[in-house]
Amino acid sequence: MSSSRRGSLALLALMFVAALVAIAVWALRDEPREPSAPTRTAPAAPTQPRAAGPVRTPERVAKPRSESAPTVRPKDIAPPAIRDPAAVSLKSAVKVHVIVRRSNGGPAAGADVYALDPLGEHTTPPGPPVRVRKSADDGGRVDFDIAGGTTVLRFLASLDGEAAASDGIDVADGTERTVELDLAPGVTPRIRVVDVNRTVIAGAVVRVERVGGGGTWPLVVQGMTDGAGDAVLPTIPTGDFVWALDVSASAFGFATTRQHVGPAAARDGTVVIELTRAATVRGRCVDEAGAPVVGASVRVAPQDVRGRTDAEGRFSIVGLATEGGSVAVEHRDYAPSVVTDVRPAADVADVGDIVLRPGGPLTGVVTDAEGKPVRGADIQVTNAAALWWRSAATDAEGRFRVEHLADAAHEVVAKEPREAGRDWATLRTATQTGVRAGAEVHLQLTGALSVYVRFLNDSDSSPVVVSSVKLTATPAGAAPDAIAWAWAGSNLDAVRFQPAHAGVFDVTVEIPGYDAGTAKGVDVSADRETRIDVMFRRRAP
Repeated sequence: MSSSRRGSLALLALMFVAALVAIAVWALRDEPREPSAPTRTAPAAPTQPRAAGPVRTPERVAKPRSESAPTVRPKDIAPPAIRDPAAVSLKSAVKVHVIVRRSNGGPAAGADVYALDPLGEHTTPPGPPVRVRKSADDGGRVDFDIAGGTTVLRFLASLDGEAAASDGIDVADGTERTVELDLAPGVTPRIRVVDVNRTVIAGAVVRVERVGGGGTWPLVVQGMTDGAGDAVLPTIPTGDFVWALDVSASAFGFATTRQHVGPAAARDGTVVIELTRAATVRGRCVDEAGAPVVGASVRVAPQDVRGRTDAEGRFSIVGLATEGGSVAVEHRDYAPSVVTDVRPAADVADVGDIVLRPGGPLTGVVTDAEGKPVRGADIQVTNAAALWWRSAATDAEGRFRVEHLADAAHEVVAKEPREAGRDWATLRTATQTGVRAGAEVHLQLTGALSVYVRFLNDSDSSPVVVSSVKLTATPAGAAPDAIAWAWAGSNLDAVRFQPAHAGVFDVTVEIPGYDAGTAKGVDVSADRETRIDVMFRRRAP
């Protein structure tokens, strides 16, 4: 046989095999496939905590100081990433148009505008909080395309010492909204982080929360210290009643430190946060059969440092304060477990094996004042120390179910669905304490339990203006301990507080330079805001 003939036969055979393969692929393309076994990926290594809020980009952070200074440079710290909304989800986008105006009414061209999760809550579906920053155009306009799935957002605008923030904005897949923000003078937090030797710490994560403020939502911003240990954060709107700023800082190898300061301190100078070296807490999470629990969330309190268990159920987290703390473990398939009074020895605390058990369910129904079911009510279940929480939402019949709770007392809070333009002072709420797993609870939304307190001079009923306030509300004739609040700021002549339950309270208010004022038998009822005047007499010199 000639070589040319042999080549032709080989080519025909090759074409025949290719045709058979093509036919097989075509025949199998629509055949049902057996589900493949789930693949397990190694859980992420423990990381430092990240707080919700906008992150200052490097070009807007204060420049390092010219004078030389010793610097602690923690390793393995990465800047909190600004989330690209297009990378979060492939669902339909939420279009939000934000219009920002200066205090003089003109457009706020170039303003930094942030879209963020208002309380650092979990998004739906679960994932990191949305943190996106954009710059306003010449007309003060910014357009956001937020990936679908997140249900509540908040928008913050900041420019040249002025700021404004929206309340929580309900959004859903495909929703298009317009938000208008009018800037006003605010507070620009300047934070320096040092160790006990006053050596500056670069790369520390700094978190500032504006607490309270005339019924406004809490507002959280964060950033990172530069080479001089300094961080300049976005301007925060002060609102009508700024109570205080909670400032926290964390860095690898150090315990998270929190400091409670008034806005005047943040406005007038740099707040210095001192970090101390932290111990390592380690252990292993197992189920009742002794098998490792992979991917459990581990939280070290009160420093709020978090990590996850590895493929062997082990964890090792740097961040336990030398005076000790607690370790809380959560996994979606088990009841949460808390180990208290954890104290390090030689910079290490080994808690051994933490056994996780399935736990039991908690079910219930939420109704309004007329007994009708409430759909979409927010449900929060926490333990007594609030070291963990589980959330849920009611269905069309007002019912909810929370799985895997430990056999212990819990607090259950129901709050009606949030709507645009409404703040916490107007949301109907209901709370029940001492609830154990396996229970069926009925929560009736009794109204917004908000109490507005004015400070008046007893001589002429003129307003009393102070910089700090301490208020105590004691349930009249009831056994529970009194509940106390504290505010710090400037030009305070009134405050608003919200008890967990309706009822009758005795209120005591203490302010500098005056005798304590009291209001007996304050009736906090449903469906209305309670307003009271507390009279003060100037203290004798």
